Amino acid sequence: GDRVVASIQACIDRLDRFDPTKVEGQAAGEAAGEAVSQALSAIEDFEQAVTLSKDGRWGRIVFQQKQTIAKLVEKRLNVTEKLLLEALPTELKFGGKGRGVPKLVADPDGQAIERAAGALAFSDQVRSTAVNGGFGAARAKALEAVNERLDQYVEDLLGALRDDETTERERIRAYLNAAARLVGLAHDQKAEQIVRRRIAAA
Repeated sequence: GDRVVASIQACIDRLDRFDPTKVEGQAAGEAAGEAVSQALSAIEDFEQAVTLSKDGRWGRIVFQQKQTIAKLVEKRLNVTEKLLLEALPTELKFGGKGRGVPKLVADPDGQAIERAAGALAFSDQVRSTAVNGGFGAARAKALEAVNERLDQYVEDLLGALRDDETTERERIRAYLNAAARLVGLAHDQKAEQIVRRRIAAA
C-alpha cells in the first residue's frame, strides 16, 4: 500500500511541475495528461484490490490525492482560453463592443502558440479520465469556450483571406495554419484536416 500511494504521488508531482503558462509545448502537455491517467488508474486498481476507509491511513491519503489531482487539473484547464487568446489575438472594433476580430498587426508569436498547444494537448489527454477524476465539468466548460473561439477565428480569417483588397495574405495564412494545429488538439485530426483543406482552397 505504501508503494502504491508513493507511485500515485510521483504522478501528482509530474502533473504539478507542468505549467502551461510557460513555454513547455505539446509533448509536455501530453506527458502531464498521461501522469493524470496513470495516477487515477493506480487509484482505481488500489480501491478494487483493498477496501479503503476514509478514516484509515491509506484511504485518507488516497482521498486527499484524488482531491489534489482534480484541483491541479482544473487549475490548468482554467487557463486554456487565456492562452488561446494570446496565441490567436483579437481586437474589438466599432466602438469596442461585441466579439473581437483577429488582430493581424504582427506575425504569430511562436511561444504563445506552443503554450496554447501544451494546454490543449493536456486537455485532450485527460479526456477519458475527466468524469471519473472529478473534473469533467471543468474540462467541458473550458473546451466549449475554446472551440467556440477557434471556430469563429478560423471563419473570420478565411473571410479575410477571400478579401481581394487585403495585403496581409501571408500573415493570415500563418495564423490559419496555427489555428488549424490548435483545432486538431481541441477537436481531432479530422477537424484539423478540414481546416487545412479550406485554407488551401481559399
